Amino acid sequence: MSRLLTLLLLYKADYMVGKYISIEKNIEETKESYYDSLEKAP
Repeated sequence: MSRLLTLLLLYKADYMVGKYISIEKNIEETKESYYDSLEKAP
């Protein structure tokens, strides 16, 4: 939900990031390292 709201705010501010990058794709590509980092954190 927060990603949708962020995109909405960016569109209203005349940023067209959603047309050029996929936030979901970025998350999918980095989630393994994210979970690895979470496991290593104290």
